[in-house]
Amino acid sequence: MTDLPEREQETEADSHNLSEVGAYDSFRRANEHGLVILSMGLPYWMFRRDGRFHLCVEAESIDPVRDQISRYDRENRAWNLQPHLPAQPADYSLIPLYCIGFLLLFFFAAQQRAPAFFLEYGAVDAVAIISGGEWWRSVTALSLHVNIAHLVANLVAGGLFGWLVLRGFGSSFGSFLLLLSGSIGNLVTAYFYHPGDHFSVGASTMVFGAVGLLVGKAMLEMRHEPRFRGWRYRLIPPAVGFILLGLYGAGGENVDIAAHLFGMLAGIALGVPAHWIQWRLLRRSPWQYFFLVAASFYFCAAWFRALNAGP
Repeated sequence: MTDLPEREQETEADSHNLSEVGAYDSFRRANEHGLVILSMGLPYWMFRRDGRFHLCVEAESIDPVRDQISRYDRENRAWNLQPHLPAQPADYSLIPLYCIGFLLLFFFAAQQRAPAFFLEYGAVDAVAIISGGEWWRSVTALSLHVNIAHLVANLVAGGLFGWLVLRGFGSSFGSFLLLLSGSIGNLVTAYFYHPGDHFSVGASTMVFGAVGLLVGKAMLEMRHEPRFRGWRYRLIPPAVGFILLGLYGAGGENVDIAAHLFGMLAGIALGVPAHWIQWRLLRRSPWQYFFLVAASFYFCAAWFRALNAGP
């Protein structure tokens, strides 16, 4: 950068027949556009005057330089917004994750006292959901498990992926997304099997919903990363998700592969708009509390309907 008195700067500009590209408040921004000019194989001059940085090029190059800089700014507009996103949401907390784990343990203990009741009125039943309109089963089934091994597996996997979701989307919004992806996965599964009989329980649909949420978020974030702009790179997150589905969600006895698949697809479908909502809306913390209340109300309303449907 040339830092000369104003009269000498004007002499320098006149001697090289320079035209001004733009004036900048920060050296970083001026230097960024200077690098664009250098990438065109052209020289540039930078003068500091009146507290601003003035970027100049030879007069005959001014039009192509301005065109290239304009294109550069358009292509990097979304990426330049990214640093303004918080590194992690302001309401990040593990408390909702602990509450989810406690609820799973509580309902498992309750099942041991009245297993027939909970399975009859809380499990996913394709016919009851689609033909009978018993929507609440898509939520209540997430909190029921067949045995202790089933519960522990979901607690471990759910703890890991749930922690990543809460860290990425915020504790309140993340909890809402986990519950919604799991219930949507169960609803789609019921439609898939209907009109045949299909019964299932377990939080694994929500676990793979968490995987899908992370995949959807990663897909959108990679659009803003210059290193990963090719379509091949954008296939990496869904490929990882399907690998996890194949390794941990498609084998073993009595495994509901369809529920795992639809849970993950529901998570992906929610993860993409959720990432946008998080940036546009959730920087204002009151909205985070709204989603926490919505998740709690949704879960409690589902169990209220289930308990009132019983004898």
